Amino acid sequence: MNTLQSPNLANPSFLTPAHRTLRTRSAALLCASLLTAGPALHAQSVWTGGSGAWDSNGSPGWNGTGVPNSMGASVNKTDSTSATITQNNSSGVTIGSFTLSGGAGTFGVTLSNALTFNQDGGGAGTAAITNAGSNASSRVNFGSGTLTLADDILISNTGSSTNASGSIAISSTIGGAGNVTFSNLSNSASAGHITLSGPNTFTGTVTVQKGAVTFSNATSLGSSANAVYLGSAGNSATLVSSSNSVTHAYNITVVSTVGTNVLGSINTSTSDTTYSGTLALNGNVTLASSKTGVGAVRYTGAISGGGNVTLSGTGRTQFGDGAASVTNTYTGNTVLSETSSFLLADNAKMTFVIGASGLNNKISGTGGQAATLNGDFVFDLTNAAANGSWTIVDLGTVNGTFGSTFSITGFTEAANVWTYVSGTTTYTFTEATGVLSAVPEPSTAVLWGLGLAFVLFGIRRRMRHA
Repeated sequence: MNTLQSPNLANPSFLTPAHRTLRTRSAALLCASLLTAGPALHAQSVWTGGSGAWDSNGSPGWNGTGVPNSMGASVNKTDSTSATITQNNSSGVTIGSFTLSGGAGTFGVTLSNALTFNQDGGGAGTAAITNAGSNASSRVNFGSGTLTLADDILISNTGSSTNASGSIAISSTIGGAGNVTFSNLSNSASAGHITLSGPNTFTGTVTVQKGAVTFSNATSLGSSANAVYLGSAGNSATLVSSSNSVTHAYNITVVSTVGTNVLGSINTSTSDTTYSGTLALNGNVTLASSKTGVGAVRYTGAISGGGNVTLSGTGRTQFGDGAASVTNTYTGNTVLSETSSFLLADNAKMTFVIGASGLNNKISGTGGQAATLNGDFVFDLTNAAANGSWTIVDLGTVNGTFGSTFSITGFTEAANVWTYVSGTTTYTFTEATGVLSAVPEPSTAVLWGLGLAFVLFGIRRRMRHA
């Protein structure tokens, strides 16, 4: 009886044509399966127990899951204890995410050596620092050392809202390159906020997508060239400085057209906090100040866009630095609220767009707030009516004071009344009333009167014949 001898697969010459075909098809299937297989799962390491060293296993330690140190590695803490890990690996450590998801009070890292966040080498993935703790006072803390970005990162708080020290605190220096996005359950700058205090050097865009972020260093948001975005569709966002005396040079764009978007300072000192970059308003913004005495939150870069500006808090908000010329062109209203005060510094300009009678942006208040106007007004009369009046400073709601350096571009002044002639129309602004008026020359006024009389005559005649 003939038997089929098993082929020697190591010897291709022994294979029959059928065997060769089978081997070729098997190899093709193997290659196809490798090409279509999903990405490999990243290692997940869970820290248990109290404080310890990054390279330790056991309790406290990584609970037998291995020491995390690879692109995309996930670090988690889920039990109810508080713990601080000391990163003691002199060669540095790389992870993709760091998460607190249990009821612990604080999950922190002391960086004796470098920690790099890299989810997938700059691909579609995003690295993450997350506080999802079920305890309302849970906190994630990165203290000292250097935290390096090798990927975009989302820093988010989805659980903690009452911790006065903040839900996530990063005092480590953040370097590297990557876009940074903040998302926070809490929009309060006094509890549950995300805090940054390091002199950071990273490059990339910064987006405060939702909730409150406080920062204290001049470069807490990385390189001064980083673009900063405040708000997102349907969300409220807060970005406030907490430093005594500091200048932030970032160009900031208010993105959200709904909700409450807050920019400013929660510091109560008598020194100034300065935003020297531009501020673009694609939505409304609240400029907050808690300064005392002669201190102010100063905006020395140009403010543009179509949003309204509300001043809030107990301190002073100032446009300009009193020396350099800056022209603010935003077309929204400026409203003083609470016990805030406002200073338009010398050489700083505010633009008012004048339309039909009564249609314009203006300065107003909610109840007698102080507005000191030492700078300049610019009236855009391109579409202004030739007859009418416009309240520019509502002196019924603000205590407005016009300083000796106040002026109106293109107007001449006599006895605190400013005048400008455009064609057949004379525009006057009176400091005592805060009102701009347009008066056509007599011949024009006569034509207006005759035209009105003709219209009234026609209406009366039609009524008689009805």
